[in-house]
Formats: sequence, structure tokens, C-alpha cells
Amino acid sequence: MNTRRETARCQIKVMQAFIDGKGIEMKRPRGWVDCSEPNWDWSFYDYRIKTKQHYVPFTYEDAEEFRYIKDIELEGEANIIWEIAFWNKSEIVLRSMYNKQRTRVLTYDYLFEKAKYNSGLEYPERRAIYKPFGKLVKE
Repeated sequence: MNTRRETARCQIKVMQAFIDGKGIEMKRPRGWVDCSEPNWDWSFYDYRIKTKQHYVPFTYEDAEEFRYIKDIELEGEANIIWEIAFWNKSEIVLRSMYNKQRTRVLTYDYLFEKAKYNSGLEYPERRAIYKPFGKLVKE
């Protein structure tokens, strides 16, 4: 059970992180969002220290996460858009989206270093959002 003293300790920890220049997130109905200037309204909002995240290469076990990724671009190969044809424990086979006969067999690490994919559109500019070919993990 959370006592008022424990709650205050947690709140002080978050506010001290803000003073120290760390990122803060505020919980909104759609989830956690960046909060550059918190108003510390603890009655209505929860706050937390922003979690650090980084990308790591996909592995075979992540197939459900990457199997439907399309619009893959490889560094140095302009004008060729790839999709995933199939994969095994050590490699992924890419197939050109416009020339189905053209394929590439690449390792997960190579794809992480040299590939990015279009993960959707950013509005209102309707710009493509490109992500590295890997999964986001929290530290």
C-alpha cells in the first residue's frame, strides 16, 4: 500500500530529475507523452522520468514484429524498395516490391546497420516516418 510519505518520495525523485535536466513524461489518456514544462498537477496527472530507449537488431524470435514490414530501403540502393519474402534463424530474404525476381539475402545485423523502413505518415505534413530495421528497447 502506498503511503503519503512514499508518494512524496516518488514525486520528489521525479521533480529532482527535472531539476537535473532529465526528460519528464506525463500520463495522458493516449499514453505517456513528453512534458518539457511540467506544472506538477499530481491530482490529475502522473509524471515519470523519461525512459531511455534505443534500437537493437531484430532476431528470429521477433518475426511477428517484423514479418509485415514493407517499404524497406537499403543504404546506397536508391530507387529500390524491398519487402520481406521469408526468413530463418540467421538471415532475411528481401524481395523487390516492383521486380519480384530480384532478391537479396541479408543478416539481421546487416539490415540493422544498412536498412530503414517507412513506418507510416507524420501529419499534417504527410511526411514518411523512417525507422531503423530493429526493435525499440528500454534501458
